[in-house]
Amino acid sequence: MIKFSTESNLLLFEYSPETSPNSWIFKSLKTNGHVNFKKIFFFTKEDLYQYDDEYDINDDGSPVIFVLGNLNVKNDYFMIEGKKLGINQNIGFEKQIELKTKYFIAARNISIFKRLDSIIKNDVLIGNDVNATLQYKTFQKILQKFPNTTECNKYAEMRISMIIREELSEATTTIEKYEKYMNDKPSRRNHVSKEEISEIETIKYEYIFNKLNEMISHPEEYSEKIWQNEMLDILQLLFPKYVSVLKEVTIKDIYSDKSRRLDYLLIDFKGNIDIIEIKRPRLDSLITKTAYSRDNFVPLRDLSEAVMQVEKYIFYLNSWSRAGEDALQKKYQSELPENLKIKIINPSGIIIMGLDKDLSKEQLDDLEIIKRTYNKILDIITYDDLIRRLESLIYKFKSKSVDKTE
Repeated sequence: MIKFSTESNLLLFEYSPETSPNSWIFKSLKTNGHVNFKKIFFFTKEDLYQYDDEYDINDDGSPVIFVLGNLNVKNDYFMIEGKKLGINQNIGFEKQIELKTKYFIAARNISIFKRLDSIIKNDVLIGNDVNATLQYKTFQKILQKFPNTTECNKYAEMRISMIIREELSEATTTIEKYEKYMNDKPSRRNHVSKEEISEIETIKYEYIFNKLNEMISHPEEYSEKIWQNEMLDILQLLFPKYVSVLKEVTIKDIYSDKSRRLDYLLIDFKGNIDIIEIKRPRLDSLITKTAYSRDNFVPLRDLSEAVMQVEKYIFYLNSWSRAGEDALQKKYQSELPENLKIKIINPSGIIIMGLDKDLSKEQLDDLEIIKRTYNKILDIITYDDLIRRLESLIYKFKSKSVDKTE
């Protein structure tokens, strides 16, 4: 058990063994020259408080006390040398702050300050006064965002699920599952009526609807790669004009004489190329929460960057023109349907990202204006747009299949 206390100008670290005796501490000090607690606090023999020769042979389970920090009388901050926390920066706490172990240790013995060490390069003073480089309230907010044990366990489960999805060879994609279902479905006759086609289409879109809802509900269970592949399967069912998807495509930027890599290119049944960017769903990736000048909501950085990226790819492809058609045709011939010729004729872009269900009417109106601003070159589609599109398709085909029985 770890406790913190102060005495005069010293900040003290007190360790009380819960089960085993404290002899291991002194053994480590003698053998290694130092001792660490939870791989977060590091002390040498010189850091022992009121050390005497008899201290290390006392094996009765009494607390062992180290000097963690010293008071800087100029600003009333207890300063902790970085080496005692395994970091480069020194850490200071305002004298009035009562220290707790959670200020140093997160779930599963994650070091708070080792995480801050990678971001903050100077000494850190945590307090409420003008001397503080990190306000105490802000520090507490940071701590609240560190994962707890339950979140860590869920993350571990998610990683296992992700690995299984990536590695199991028998794992099937959305399209494969749907096609297997349709192949297994017995055909009642050679002639298929319009109503039966509507029934089949209803089954297809209900399957996609359920699959997409499940994905949106648990996006953390998918790596970026698996998410994109699943979404491409879904989009090919929703937009059947696309007959091929080319992955990790290298294109030429003729102006800088550099190569650029696209995650995906879509090829339609005429051979025309379109670009698609797929981002995992987030609530805060589309438009600002508050209005700016003249009550306008503006695109957030994630959306602006995605638009700029797609526009640049379109520019590169149009500039590459005929030479690009020949290069892509030669490289991807084996992945294209027979006799299909790739064409670069004013490619369009598709961006799939974000959720809009929690946006206000004013935000949705401004988001629609943003979409229409770019609709000549790209289509910005939220995941809620896809859900609404699927609901409309299901209603359309289900109504036609019901007509059969009436």
